[in-house]
Amino acid sequence: STITKNWLYLGFGLFTTFVLLNSTIFPYTGFAILGILLALIFVASKDKPTLETIFWTLLAIILSFCLALYANPVLTFFNFTLVLYALSGIFTSGYHVSLFQAILSPFINFIFIFYSKDNNCRLFQFSKKIKPVNKPKKSITKAVLTSIITTVVIVTFVSILASANPFFAKIPQFIGDSLSKLNIANFIIEIFKIIFGFQLYTAFVMAFIIKKAISFLSDGELQAKKYSKSYAGYHKFLFGLNKNVNLVWPKASAGFIVFVFFITQIQLYLANSGALQSLGLTHQNRVQEVFFQLLVVALIVVALVFVDTSQKLILKITSYILLLEGIFLTLNALKSDLDYVFSSGMGLQRLYGFAVIIFTFLALLYVYLNTQKRDDSLFLKRVVGTICVIFVGINFLNFDRIVVDVNNSYQKEMAYENISTDAANWDEIYLGKIYTGPKTDAKAFKEKNKMFVKPRIQLLQEQYKNLQWQGFNLSRWNQYNEVKDLNVE
Repeated sequence: STITKNWLYLGFGLFTTFVLLNSTIFPYTGFAILGILLALIFVASKDKPTLETIFWTLLAIILSFCLALYANPVLTFFNFTLVLYALSGIFTSGYHVSLFQAILSPFINFIFIFYSKDNNCRLFQFSKKIKPVNKPKKSITKAVLTSIITTVVIVTFVSILASANPFFAKIPQFIGDSLSKLNIANFIIEIFKIIFGFQLYTAFVMAFIIKKAISFLSDGELQAKKYSKSYAGYHKFLFGLNKNVNLVWPKASAGFIVFVFFITQIQLYLANSGALQSLGLTHQNRVQEVFFQLLVVALIVVALVFVDTSQKLILKITSYILLLEGIFLTLNALKSDLDYVFSSGMGLQRLYGFAVIIFTFLALLYVYLNTQKRDDSLFLKRVVGTICVIFVGINFLNFDRIVVDVNNSYQKEMAYENISTDAANWDEIYLGKIYTGPKTDAKAFKEKNKMFVKPRIQLLQEQYKNLQWQGFNLSRWNQYNEVKDLNVE
């Protein structure tokens, strides 16, 4: 029945706020379990689940699981965000999505669920009772007086009889001691905190959102209406853009500029140290600055080709030229990233750079396929899905661990301020057993890294000494076991 379902939704809301997320530190495991539960609830509620639905469900579960495994703050942020996009993928599976939906998918789906028709939030079924004609109303005054007199009688009789019989006196004394141990006053205070606390209202909101989400997912007609209307609006916008803008000129201009850039880029790569110094550059500046710009231009190329829906030959040719130039730009970015690694060592930025390069190559492939057979929704879902899959790979490769291992192997200078518990052993860094830095100033460099990890060790020792299971994180837990007996005062 509806009321039974409403109690289940409320139970889920209470379980979420009072159990899963009730932690004094960031609830890594709490959020992981919540993400997995939501994925399973959503896929079970979907009116017509497909292979695409299963794909997004698996991504949501894996990324949620990673929240409890790895502790890098940046990676945790992306994992959390991509769980929301994977859950949104369950909603949109089987339907077309627009560019705006792909970018703002969690927010748009959150708005859509409130269009669901199930608004019955009752928790009790009230039935109208016919009042007896001759039945007198109960008097509140009578109830109060009866309670007072009964209490006086009980207290009087117990007091007199207890003084007359020591064995009888033990009974009220035992009851009093038992109530004292139960700490009734504190129990009542805690009940009031729950009733008037923020968590309870959050539980009701969570229950309402889950109810609306399930109602929306089970209504195929409403989903088709909302997603088709949104996709139609996007197509209207794209048609207007192509009608009012002759894209051959911006695409040809971009192609020409990139071609000129290739010529100057060759000159830059062939330039010796003297020529670079005359331009105010060093080799390190060159490899450091060029990477980001190249990838941005390559992604702009993807955007220019994507928005062009024309089938005219000249526009097709400009698209293919831009795609080829996009490939060369990405290859240049790859060379820049590798040059930086060989000259200055491995860093998290470099590894994320490699990930972005892989994504850019795949985006160029997807946009090429989209020019062959136009299906914007498929292209956009491929892009979002690829980002999610790449981050699954980032999680299991463990970038922090790679950075430490590579720099230690090649004796590259490295500071540990950006390295999380996913990689380095903080006790060894604190004690100076791990060293990656200049040999000429080893003592100062070790002391610098020691100061980086000292406050982190202290915080970890404090947080994990009496750990709540909701805040459990495998990486942080393993690190805690290494440093729990380390004195860093």
